[in-house]
Amino acid sequence: MDSAKESLDLAYQVSQILGTGLDRHTLSLLIALCDRGVNPEALSALVRELSSSAASDPPTTAGGKIGNLSGNGSVPFAPPTSSFRSNLR
Repeated sequence: MDSAKESLDLAYQVSQILGTGLDRHTLSLLIALCDRGVNPEALSALVRELSSSAASDPPTTAGGKIGNLSGNGSVPFAPPTSSFRSNLR
């Protein structure tokens, strides 16, 4: 278990150096998704999209919309398509 914690600590340090703005918990979830086969490039694109949406549409008080979630409450999850294909999964 120490190895997993050390790996997360190292990934977090790299994340901080790169200025990703990700906290340890979020980074841990993203790593777990990659370990379960989620395409890291698609996941990266999704995180960037959600981050830019959150930055341009900040949360409001109770009763208002939060970030990009409004209306019927559904969260669209369609990774962006790209002409660049990778064998990474």
